[in-house]
Amino acid sequence: MEKINFKNKGEPGAIPASAENLNLMQDNTENAINEIKPSIITVGLNSNIEITGNTTIQLDKILSSVGNKFTLQNGGIKIGAGVSKIKVSGCLLEEVNDVGLYGCYICKNKANLTHAINVGFNYIPVVNQMVKTNCQPILADVQEGDVIYLNAYANQSNFTATLETYNGRAVNVTIEEVIK
Repeated sequence: MEKINFKNKGEPGAIPASAENLNLMQDNTENAINEIKPSIITVGLNSNIEITGNTTIQLDKILSSVGNKFTLQNGGIKIGAGVSKIKVSGCLLEEVNDVGLYGCYICKNKANLTHAINVGFNYIPVVNQMVKTNCQPILADVQEGDVIYLNAYANQSNFTATLETYNGRAVNVTIEEVIK
């Protein structure tokens, strides 16, 4: 931010309120506001896919975003510079083929349940059901270069399901930068 160093009228070195100085004040104010605006991204899945057991979902569609601190990379969301805390949530809709425990979990860097930062589960007592599972919003510590993944869970490795995307709206992750 460029400092203007205003002085009272009549003081040596006083700067008049010119259009140039007023524009500089406006630019400084806009830049300061932009520095505190959080980045937000929602990433989804472009088309339906068949899955078996636990599966890392290769997210492939940016549904909406504000700011530039998050990018879609290799099926996950990469955290950019200056981000240390996020609010993350996700969901998936699946047509399950077996009775069992199904769900989703969100991981940081490693796509397995032991590295989950957010989890949601449903027990499905009958076959061939549509199930929507949500990972409620949660705060998580992150650093530049971390990657967030969405995973589908089934408590048996041979359980199958179809992820139903509805143009990305039913299988997605949203990340919001938390400004301290």
